[in-house]
Amino acid sequence: DCAASPLCGEDYEVCTNGVDDDGDGFVDCDDQDCFNHVACNEGREDCTNGLDDDGDGFVDCWDQDCMNDPSCGVVMEEICGNGVDDDFDGLIDCEDEDCVNTPECGTTQCDPYSDVGCTGSTSHCYIEVSMSGIGDPYCFSPAGTGIQGDGCAVSSDCEPGFVCFAGFTGTSTCVAICLTADPSACPDNTSCMSNGSEYGICM
Repeated sequence: DCAASPLCGEDYEVCTNGVDDDGDGFVDCDDQDCFNHVACNEGREDCTNGLDDDGDGFVDCWDQDCMNDPSCGVVMEEICGNGVDDDFDGLIDCEDEDCVNTPECGTTQCDPYSDVGCTGSTSHCYIEVSMSGIGDPYCFSPAGTGIQGDGCAVSSDCEPGFVCFAGFTGTSTCVAICLTADPSACPDNTSCMSNGSEYGICM
């Protein structure tokens, strides 16, 4: 009965010997095979006792620690359109960024300039901009904190109403979004630059 179990395979991780037994690059408690081993559970969420064991505000299967626990199912991504928060990130179906531009949720019709059109009180509208053009708007949670001139990797690192732009220097910073129809909203000493889209950036 146990022949197919990873616990019986010769490549299973031994969780207390300091060796990467199964050769996956993770040793002992860092290996997901050891998630439920008694030696690895100090300070971790017990996924079946109804308590917030690690004090992070999330109980059992709602805790990210339990995402791959057998008692919670092994669902890594949101299944869009089933009314369930499959990946336990607090966002259901089309509120989840995993579902952006899927057939179930369609292309996001939010407005990144005024940050409207996303469902859920914590979801915000962003776009990605590069020298070659502007992407489709998408919803993301939580909001970033970067403002004009702050470093960033993606637009969601910035506050709503800003985008992450590499420009000519190659160093990406948050810059304000402007409307080409009303370029006056840019901060002092910046102008609204656009490649023909309804949105521009304040540079």
